[in-house]
Amino acid sequence: MALFFKLLGMRTLLINYLAFAGIVSIVACNKLAEKPAGTIVASQFYKTQADAVAAVNAVYTTLNSDPAGDFPIYGRELNLMTDNASDNQNFSPSNTNPDVRAMSTITYVSSNGRILKNWQQHYYGINRADIAIDGVTATAATAFTTTGLQARLVGEAKFIRALLNFNLVRLFGPVPLVLHNPKGVDITALSVARSSRDSVYAQIIADLNDAAATLPGSYSGADVGRATSGAAHALLAKVYVTRRDWPAAQTELLKVLTAGTFAGATGNYGYALFANYKDAFAKATKNGVEHLFSVQYVTSGGETGATQYLSQSFTSFNTGTYPIDIPSDSSVSQLFADTDARKAVTFYTTQYNAATGQTVVFNNPYTP
Repeated sequence: MALFFKLLGMRTLLINYLAFAGIVSIVACNKLAEKPAGTIVASQFYKTQADAVAAVNAVYTTLNSDPAGDFPIYGRELNLMTDNASDNQNFSPSNTNPDVRAMSTITYVSSNGRILKNWQQHYYGINRADIAIDGVTATAATAFTTTGLQARLVGEAKFIRALLNFNLVRLFGPVPLVLHNPKGVDITALSVARSSRDSVYAQIIADLNDAAATLPGSYSGADVGRATSGAAHALLAKVYVTRRDWPAAQTELLKVLTAGTFAGATGNYGYALFANYKDAFAKATKNGVEHLFSVQYVTSGGETGATQYLSQSFTSFNTGTYPIDIPSDSSVSQLFADTDARKAVTFYTTQYNAATGQTVVFNNPYTP
């Protein structure tokens, strides 16, 4: 009897095991389809027009913000590698940052954190542009309800990629030319060799020609501030000037200048100079007739509140001191004559402090 129960128990256990194994095998025959709710993966994106717009908006944000919360490219970061090393600007004596002081004395070394940051930010923007260009191009045409939007978005991303590559090739010379998002994490594949200057410029010119052909001349509503065909022609002209290709530069500039204002001009963008010089820098006249392309600092793309630092100083209302960078004496004295109305707009030495009711006199000229 004891043996019977033992055998019966083993038989029951065996049946239960086989039943469980059968359930497992049935489940295993069906592939588990993961659809993460908290993370959007590439295969789930680029399904709608809104996805494509969001991807290109993300490219724009690389111009006015930094993922680590640092100065953005078109804030103080790029300025440190340009004006800070020129005769236009001096670092403040109270600025103890060795990287900033080194660049101000034109001492560029690979270990400089500010030079590294410029490199990283530019390739971060290029990577986002690459992703957007490939993703939006591959999006089904039926996903777009707005005529021409797919080509326009690709043109916008190409414009920004060209702008960033143009900065890089002028700052560093031959640089890696990256046109697609890496497909894996293989370190060998990720290590991209530098391309020649000619190769980089050829890509810049190709991107800008594509942008000029697909972008509109203007926008309205929330789209104001996006890259236009006029901005693409103007940037292309600057590229040709840099390359000393004068005939090509003239051809592009004539497309930008308003017809009738210059011999051979054919542009119809309405670009002109502001009647008041200060309007070129005023928030109320942002994206005005004098602005071919401006980085936006108050938009709906997630960059509201991003900080724009050029040679701006953190001035002290109590002491009038400058803990960061200031215009050089030569730029203050030589850039504009005393009778030039632009001088008072560009530099000033006093500011009213509404909190105290006092007018502070700075010990150095200040530029916004």
